[in-house]
Amino acid sequence: MLVTTLCFTLSAQMERKNSEISFSKEPIAILEKEIVGWVKTNDGQWKSAENTILNKDHERKSEPERHDEVGQDNFVRMHVYDMLVDGQRLWIYVKFFKNGKYKYEQRRKGWKERLDAYYFIVNPLDMPDLHGLANNETYVFQIPTKGAGNLKNIKKKNIIERIERSLSIPLQSERLMLIHLRVNKQSNKAQFQIASIHKVFSGTQGIVKDLIIDDSSVYGKKALFEYLYFETTFLKILNILPMKHRPNKQNGD
Repeated sequence: MLVTTLCFTLSAQMERKNSEISFSKEPIAILEKEIVGWVKTNDGQWKSAENTILNKDHERKSEPERHDEVGQDNFVRMHVYDMLVDGQRLWIYVKFFKNGKYKYEQRRKGWKERLDAYYFIVNPLDMPDLHGLANNETYVFQIPTKGAGNLKNIKKKNIIERIERSLSIPLQSERLMLIHLRVNKQSNKAQFQIASIHKVFSGTQGIVKDLIIDDSSVYGKKALFEYLYFETTFLKILNILPMKHRPNKQNGD
C-alpha cells in the first residue's frame, strides 16, 4: 500500500517558468488484473465482463458491433506516479482504457482500436482514507485536481512524456477527480468507479460513455452503483489509495 514515507526515484527534471518539476521514472503503484465490470442492463439483469462495463442494451444484440467491445467504460490499468513541483509532492493517477472508432461510421466498417488515458494530478493529502471507511457503505469522493486531461492514442511507455507536454505551468485545473467507492474489508471486496467532472459545468470525462438517467448524469452521485461499477479486491484498492489516520472528505447524494 502507499504510505507517506514511500521512497521514490526522480527523473526527467526540468525547469519551466521558474517552476522546478520532476516525475518518478516508474509508477509507484499499479492497479491491474482481477478487475470485473458490472452493469444493470435494460432488462434488469446484472451482466459482468472482465475489465469492461458493458452497454446497458448488451442483452438485445445477437451480434454485438466492434464498439460494443469497449463498453460504457473499461479499465486496462491504473498507474500512480510521484511528482514534485517546487518541492511540493503530488501524485499523478493515470487511468488507461481502450477506445476506438470506425473509419466509415455509417457503414460500421474499418474499426480501429486505440489506447487512451486520463490523468489526474492531486495532492495525496486530499485522497480518501480507507482506514475509516465503513463496510458496504457507498462513498463519493470529489478530489480537487492540480491538473487533469484526456490523452488519445497513447503508449504506456511514454505516458509521462505525453502528460508533461500537455501541462500548463503554473498548474491549474477546474476539474475534480471522482472516486466512487464501496468496500468490505472482511470479505476482501471493493467496488469502484473513477472519472472526472468540472467544478461548475456538466460533462463527465475519463470514461468512454456517460450514464444519463432522467436527463442527468449519475456520475458524482451514490446512485451510480445502482447501475454500474468495477469490482476488485480491497487489497488491490489499498495498493493505489493511502491508509491515513485523518478525517475523510466525502460528498455525494
